[in-house]
Amino acid sequence: MRKLLTVAAIAGTAAVVIPSAATAATGPSTGDTTITINVSATSPNLFITFPATAALTLGTGSATNTSASQAALLTQAVYTGQIGNVKVTDDRALLTPSWNVKVSMTPFTNGAASVPAASSSYVPPLILAGFTTTGTVVPVGVANALSSTPTLAVTATGALNNTAQWNPYVTTDASLYTVAGTYTATLTHSVTTGLL
Repeated sequence: MRKLLTVAAIAGTAAVVIPSAATAATGPSTGDTTITINVSATSPNLFITFPATAALTLGTGSATNTSASQAALLTQAVYTGQIGNVKVTDDRALLTPSWNVKVSMTPFTNGAASVPAASSSYVPPLILAGFTTTGTVVPVGVANALSSTPTLAVTATGALNNTAQWNPYVTTDASLYTVAGTYTATLTHSVTTGLL
């Protein structure tokens, strides 16, 4: 008897995956980087310089002061003079800096008598050329009203670093005070930030 041999062929099927082309990454075509620098003022100060001593002279009826009101004060017992250069230096490196200068004065005394500070005036003439690098400086002055209370004399608004210099007149009317002698007073300048 013939036997029929059946061979069963089992075919295995393997799944082959072909990857597709990689998708390109998406993002901006331009970009910004923030860079920071710290700019420091070389000497961030606001300060004032002034003469250590000054002397007033007796008026002779004519004035070197350009102010007409000061010229009118020059009588026999009125003393006047420029005390020397006063200078403000602002090195704070601010965008819009401002400052003001106040003055105060003690009475003139000689040990036996005194002349009130209120008999004195402080007149800053025009700011000296070449000393205002930026901004506006306004000489206010103190007419016949000096006292121990600081009074506004000069104001300024500027830009960045700035300087200003002036040579003020001080006039003292001693006509009501007849005691002979040498009288001494102290005039104080102070500078502060900001405007009043």
